[in-house]
Amino acid sequence: MPEYVVQQIALALNKHGKSISGSRILILGLAYKPDVDDVRESPSIELIDKLDELGALVDSHRLRVEIARIFPLDNGRAAFESAGRPGRRAGKTVIVLDKSNKKLWQAALTYNVSTGDGGRESQFGAGPCVEHGDTLYVFDQAVLGAFDLTTGNARWRLPSVGVVGLFFDGQNNLYVNTTTGNPDDIKYSRQIDVTQSTAAVLLKIEPATGKILWRATPGGFVSYLSGKFIYAVQSYDPNPTDQEVLNDSLVDLQKKPYLRIVRIDPQNGRVLWDHEQDRCPVALQFDQNSIELIFKREVQVLKYLTL
Repeated sequence: MPEYVVQQIALALNKHGKSISGSRILILGLAYKPDVDDVRESPSIELIDKLDELGALVDSHRLRVEIARIFPLDNGRAAFESAGRPGRRAGKTVIVLDKSNKKLWQAALTYNVSTGDGGRESQFGAGPCVEHGDTLYVFDQAVLGAFDLTTGNARWRLPSVGVVGLFFDGQNNLYVNTTTGNPDDIKYSRQIDVTQSTAAVLLKIEPATGKILWRATPGGFVSYLSGKFIYAVQSYDPNPTDQEVLNDSLVDLQKKPYLRIVRIDPQNGRVLWDHEQDRCPVALQFDQNSIELIFKREVQVLKYLTL
């Protein structure tokens, strides 16, 4: 259906000597019917994406913004990343709608929103838009903010460049995977510019105030957090596909594969222990005190006693 609608829009514009590129197009309503709970099922979202790819200036639901991404929330609500009003050099904006596509509130951000998979959990945590309790957490390229989910009031903002994900433990504490970088030496939110000596950082934050309880530099981003179990991982595989073959003169110059797993104390951020190997797995699976390492030709399970 979205492809058909795009074709019809193109035909209609052609009759007036116009193209989709550069044309301002208004989309009224984002859900396929009133009061639906899941806006991810709406074909309007795909339609907006297709029109945007073709260069259209898309307005939606009379909000007069260019919607870049959608982040589904609970109770039928949704947050949208906006690139600002067409024709203006506006900063990024997050807009929260209810399940009837009525705007609840919007908030301006300082920088562009970092890449991420909506509010879904990834290897390095959820983000860049995460609903937890009565708070909406949003991180852009250099600031993490906490907003009241009902009113949109900013509870706190924490400058932090290169945030890649958020974790929450069972005691409602917030853990942030971020970096020691600044806006000049972070190239991508999930790729650290090592030439600037930028390192991965884990922050434990009090959700109500944004106060940093402790800061740790475990060497890699946290990949697993469950209760008292927090693991950070460093790894490198010079030949992950087994297809790159170097001649003998280059083998000695190539960086060696390695794996380092660090367990972090949630009380103070200190390293409890680390485990190293001179090879790199293709995948890791954590389950509290059990770690499964999947290598190209072997599966290894590590398990340790804990109090």
